[in-house]
Amino acid sequence: MKLFVTGATGFIGSHFLRAAIAAGHEVVALRRTPASRTRIEIGEQPAWLERKLEEITAEDLAGADALVHLAATGITPQPAAWE
Repeated sequence: MKLFVTGATGFIGSHFLRAAIAAGHEVVALRRTPASRTRIEIGEQPAWLERKLEEITAEDLAGADALVHLAATGITPQPAAWE
């Protein structure tokens, strides 16, 4: 199964990414920049797509069987108020 994953460098996203790759899924993962790193060692790397969440296009999602949306606002380094 081909998965498109947002939030892949976060704590939950990193664990999901490692499990998805280990299970044999083809994974395209979103990250802001090449400097963005997963919170844990994942071994095999996914196909990384470098762009902001709001810059994703329909073409980026083409061929994906599922979208796993784990991105959140207000998480380091982008602080946000509870409101």
